[in-house]
Amino acid sequence: MRQILDLLSRKEPFRIARHHPLRPIFKSRTKLWRWNAYADSEVALPDGCDLARHIADAKSLSDHWLTDHAKLQMTLLFRAINLNRIADVVLPLQSVTDRAKYLRLLTSGSLDSLDRQTSKAKNLLWELELWSMLRSHDLDAALQEPPDIVVSLEGLEVGFACKKFYSEKHVQNVLSKAVAQIESGFEIGVVAVNLDDLFPANQILSTATHQGYGPVHS
Repeated sequence: MRQILDLLSRKEPFRIARHHPLRPIFKSRTKLWRWNAYADSEVALPDGCDLARHIADAKSLSDHWLTDHAKLQMTLLFRAINLNRIADVVLPLQSVTDRAKYLRLLTSGSLDSLDRQTSKAKNLLWELELWSMLRSHDLDAALQEPPDIVVSLEGLEVGFACKKFYSEKHVQNVLSKAVAQIESGFEIGVVAVNLDDLFPANQILSTATHQGYGPVHS
């Protein structure tokens, strides 16, 4: 059964050769196996959820790379890369006491970076990505509602409301809701907006040079 290879519930890590060209993609998967995120948190990982499908696709990619290059598909590569992205933000949840609710929510909709479905799982993924990013810069960031994230900074608490846009309609309503979330308990706040899903579905944007991406801030 392919499901017993699921990276979040399997008892032993999937072993991949040291010089395997896809090794970087599976690095976070191996760490997650060691933690057994879903099993240890007693959260079910439904076979039919998009996260489970990402895991199965990543396993297929590795199998095809080793046994039959003719079966390799670019969509499998993108989904494996996206799984690595998901793993990177799930790993820090190990230190969160109520992590079960976040793990459960990640199974509640599409996580596909190329489709444009409105999804609670994608909304949470953006929240977790920002939380992880703030922590990586040594900021004291906590997952807390409302709004979504709270950062303690020099004696002040800054509220972050995370919003993901799926269309250009109702932008004002979404922003107003975010502001209300912050004003309910914070004097200072930030509305963190993700625009990924405003790009055309099933397309990858590329430029000839790094400058073509525009300014990048980290």
